[in-house]
Amino acid sequence: MADVLVKNVTKVYDHKKNGGVIAVKDLYLECKDRELLAIIGPSGCGKSTTLRMIAGLEEITEGDIIIGKTRVRNAKPRDLNVAMVFENYALYPHLNAYDNICLNLKVKGVNKAEIEKKVREASKILEIDDILGMQIHQLSSGQKQRVSLGRAIVKNPDVFLVDEPISHVDVRVRINVRFELKKLFKSMGATAIYVTHSQEDAIALADKIAVMKDGELQQVDTANELYENPENTFVAEFVGQPAINLVKGRFEMIKDVLYFKFSGGVITIPKNKYISLENIKNRGGILGVRPCHLAICHTEENDEMGDIIKGEITNLNYHGDFTLISVKCGDDILLVQSPGFFYGSAGELAALRLELDKISLFDEETGSSLTKKQK
Repeated sequence: MADVLVKNVTKVYDHKKNGGVIAVKDLYLECKDRELLAIIGPSGCGKSTTLRMIAGLEEITEGDIIIGKTRVRNAKPRDLNVAMVFENYALYPHLNAYDNICLNLKVKGVNKAEIEKKVREASKILEIDDILGMQIHQLSSGQKQRVSLGRAIVKNPDVFLVDEPISHVDVRVRINVRFELKKLFKSMGATAIYVTHSQEDAIALADKIAVMKDGELQQVDTANELYENPENTFVAEFVGQPAINLVKGRFEMIKDVLYFKFSGGVITIPKNKYISLENIKNRGGILGVRPCHLAICHTEENDEMGDIIKGEITNLNYHGDFTLISVKCGDDILLVQSPGFFYGSAGELAALRLELDKISLFDEETGSSLTKKQK
């Protein structure tokens, strides 16, 4: 296996026409040997373009990509020992599933017994033993993706480059494939870069997750760090379900205590939450609180900590293991994730208690974090 270094890479399409379209901008990423790195972000953020540049399938406009000791710019795609799994399958329609999986092995002259062993091992993991003899046109979208993934597994590459491989797989199989993929990668000591729009896939598989937006890296960290300590409002919103509540207001200092005032009330900000008092007091800001860090409490409870705000329930959505409650506080709607079934109804008054040690603070203009990183 090998390290992968994406060193200040920029990709511009049609750069001769009005400056071109910037797909990736000054991207720096490291994926260490035997590490699983996921790249997530909305459609058009540059994650698939990045993967294709690593594979040598897209020309690099600026910067460099190094796999092990090999510069991608100096090598042809076929000479890079990488296996890429595409979202669009890239299967040969005239071959059956078995032959698609083992084609690269046959080209390399691997003996039949070894081919049979590798294909059977991969098909067992992907639950496709029963379709190996079927033609590609007979397969469902999910089956085609698993065949494409099987072809990469048997190649035993230095680096796996995986682009949305299980986006069309049904939920039951998807959960199993996630588990088996991670187990497989770890057992092989694989280096893998995995592009997906699914937080669930990224969190289940990756050691580290890189979040991209508009071609630029926003943050790269563990899933827990992205969730607990987002570096900006985009990361805070993109990572975590249900989505974080982001409330605009103003930070004000009164008698050595910092408060956040917004349309729905006033919140006391603990001293250990902000990086610098001088950079936060008496200015506009954004308070972030995740729905699971809000709780419905009795309206008569004391507000000595400055952690209770009041509002009116506007909507309830039962999700089985929790109820998602919409509460209107002033001009803002806050989502509350309450365990189990919530016995309440729209129109009722509600008091919300915030977990002050879990809130996040952001600059109103830049969206960057003002929160002291929690250890």
